[in-house]
Amino acid sequence: SFPTRRSSDLQDIRLRYAWKEVKDSDKTLSEIAMENGFPNSKALARSFQKKYGMLPSEYRKREK
Repeated sequence: SFPTRRSSDLQDIRLRYAWKEVKDSDKTLSEIAMENGFPNSKALARSFQKKYGMLPSEYRKREK
């Protein structure tokens, strides 16, 4: 049988891709959310804040 990824592993992968896009692109948070498997920007923001301790918008402002 093939190993399966836990949903938390997939969430981490999605967040890593989203983190990079928040940092490096000018896409809206809604676009980033949808492209990375989140149903909307609120779901992305909630997960992002839980993992990184700040909202994606706060991170983007800090990095620009």
